[in-house]
Amino acid sequence: MMNNSLAVRTSFLALVIFWPAIAVTTWAAEVKAPTPYRDSGADNEQLIDQLNREIRLLKASVNRLSGSEAERNGLALTKQLLRRSELLQLNGLFNLALLDLQLAAEISASNGNPLLQSMSIGALGELFHKVQNIESFQGVQPESEKIAELLQQSHDIAMTTGVPQLISIANTRIGNWYQDSGENDSALQAHKRAVYYADQSNSILMQSSSRIPLIDSARVAGKQDLALITAQEVVSRSSGITSTNSRMEILLKLAGNTVLLEGKEARFLSKDALVSVIGINTPGANRRVRAAAFGELSSIYVAEGDTERAIDLTQRAIALAPDAHHLAYKWERTLGRAHNDVGDRELAILAYRRAVSHIDRVRPNIPISYDEGRSSFQSEFAPVYLELADALLIHSDAVKDQIQSQNALVEAQMILEQLKGSELQDYYRGACVIEQASSIGESYPPGTAILYPVILDKRLAIILNVGDSLRHISVPVDRDTLGSTVGVLAELLRLEGKQGTIRRLSRNMYQWLIDPISDVLAENKIDTIVYVPDGVLRTVPLAAFWNQEAEQYLFEQYQIATVPGLTLMNPEQLSRQNRTTLVAGLREPGDVIAKLPAEYYTEALSDNAAGVRGGIDSRSAGNDEIIRQQHVLEFVQDEVETLRQASPATKVLYEEEFSLTNFSEEVRNNPYRVIHVASHGWFGGKAEDSFIMAHDDLLKLNQLSDLFKSKQYSEKPVELLVLSACQTAKGNDLAPLGLSGVALASGARSVLGSLWLAADESTQLLMETFYANLSTGKMTKSAALQAAQREVRFEFDHPYYWSNFILVGNWL
Repeated sequence: MMNNSLAVRTSFLALVIFWPAIAVTTWAAEVKAPTPYRDSGADNEQLIDQLNREIRLLKASVNRLSGSEAERNGLALTKQLLRRSELLQLNGLFNLALLDLQLAAEISASNGNPLLQSMSIGALGELFHKVQNIESFQGVQPESEKIAELLQQSHDIAMTTGVPQLISIANTRIGNWYQDSGENDSALQAHKRAVYYADQSNSILMQSSSRIPLIDSARVAGKQDLALITAQEVVSRSSGITSTNSRMEILLKLAGNTVLLEGKEARFLSKDALVSVIGINTPGANRRVRAAAFGELSSIYVAEGDTERAIDLTQRAIALAPDAHHLAYKWERTLGRAHNDVGDRELAILAYRRAVSHIDRVRPNIPISYDEGRSSFQSEFAPVYLELADALLIHSDAVKDQIQSQNALVEAQMILEQLKGSELQDYYRGACVIEQASSIGESYPPGTAILYPVILDKRLAIILNVGDSLRHISVPVDRDTLGSTVGVLAELLRLEGKQGTIRRLSRNMYQWLIDPISDVLAENKIDTIVYVPDGVLRTVPLAAFWNQEAEQYLFEQYQIATVPGLTLMNPEQLSRQNRTTLVAGLREPGDVIAKLPAEYYTEALSDNAAGVRGGIDSRSAGNDEIIRQQHVLEFVQDEVETLRQASPATKVLYEEEFSLTNFSEEVRNNPYRVIHVASHGWFGGKAEDSFIMAHDDLLKLNQLSDLFKSKQYSEKPVELLVLSACQTAKGNDLAPLGLSGVALASGARSVLGSLWLAADESTQLLMETFYANLSTGKMTKSAALQAAQREVRFEFDHPYYWSNFILVGNWL
């Protein structure tokens, strides 16, 4: 697959002011490039420091002076604010950039200068466009309509000036907005207008720059011929660009867009542009641009299978700009892949390690955006960590020295643990500090095995921790086959039928994850499996995997516990004395119905479409009542009474007493060791969408950590938190992280919760048996759950009734 890193959109601004007439000629272009480049040797932070000094002086002079002099300095200040805003954005400081743009727009409006006013408003709209999905951005994030309004306002003001460069800029920004909004035809027309107005200027740089986004919008719109013609026009015009560095940037961006086109001619244009950049080695030439050209050309040769040439080009890129961490990680990754292709595993591992080191250097400054619950870190950088882990796993099999093999496995597992922590940080959007141990525990109780699957593109890797050693097993099942099997199985387990199909699919899962390690488990007399699921594997319970030969489900052979990561849990057993218990139960929801999120409300109504009034997206008293009755839990009262009678040290909040305020006060003010919540809970793809229902309000997952911050819980954490009526969103492999998130947010050593909501009767039986087993003091939590599931299966054979409950965290 072609490397698309050149196709990352960015912007650069060039502001040329002709004094003393205060006529401003402004141009900018929104282009495709791997990263913004400044002039040779100029560091962004140094440029920002220089601009800071100039802006302070200009602000002081504007405040001190009056008349035309103040106006002239105000315009100069606006220009510098625009420049600094651009640099701040390059460093990920979007909030500071916003302040500069707002001030620039205010000054240009008060001075009545339409040129800078258009540029300021357009830059402001462009900034909001960039940060739409960046949740760490603390400024105002307007709706799409507001962004479009700002861009159109900038365009309308530009049209009044008659300055073709300014009009071209405005059309380019509008075209980019249309393209990112999926309006491809409108994007194409806007980019064509940008070229039209650029050609009316006398700036060859502007003419070349305006064509770069047109290449991409033509490609997206299926206009391959137009894209190629436009690319050729850029080549012919670029030779007339007098600035060496500007010409290098244009050619690099041209290569980034043409490499995405089909056919040999496009490939040739891309290569030729990169070779031209590499060939510019005059004094003052931007070394980082040359380095990027080497790196991107190496990616093309990797795709073509010319590994030897790719390695040479990548090494030259690294040598030119070793401190360009945001680029060097890509080059080192390319080098790692190339070494892997020719069988140089050790060199590949070294390159991947350097790539990860570069990422770690820039990671604090990376603006994080989210798409369907996954952060830009997961999409852009996590694959590098995964490729390093994969290389280490393969290396562990190849080396003969046992110590080297074990070291490679330990390193691979620690790399994977970093990804586990990042996933949970994503789930909380960085709002919850995930504490990870610096190393993995070296030993676990006798009879315990750690099952650590890793889903790779072409295989399933299993790391098995048994005793004080690790093993790596490679299973020949690709990501798509595994994913489709898990997807169907997860859906069927939530239903009460098709048990034959469920057993067939769960047999496949058993063959992939358990059969390859069954001999080792038997040899080491394993009775407990601690499971660290990866990706889609989180959506199906290990307990339901079917052993065809023994005609048993896996839970009948082994006690099972699930952990989000080995550095995210503590295997030590807590004292079971003075087990004070809080039980909160809700049979019928109250005012909380009005607080349910729209997405959840609509989905719940769709399950009862026949009785819905006003449409499934309509809130009404009638529809609220439908939701209320749908969420009645008939057996909760019996469940609560059973727990009340089981222990004299039990506090009960039932129905109206189970308010958000009462529950919060009880948790904050009393050192409960067991907390049992018998009420609906919902875990979506991120923490802010997840909640537990109290009678009057929602207890959000983000609020849990605040409830457990008192000193009493840091000294004596909750031993067991039970959510007996929770469920996770269908088809979302991030949703089960909610159960892990509950454990981490509350500090609870163990959480017992369900992946889906089963029948009240079977749930009550499972809870009653689980607590009875636990109260004997002779069973671990995992053993108590195993025995309870056996009891339920005796009454209700289908795994729908008993496999939904998983024990997360400490199993002892």
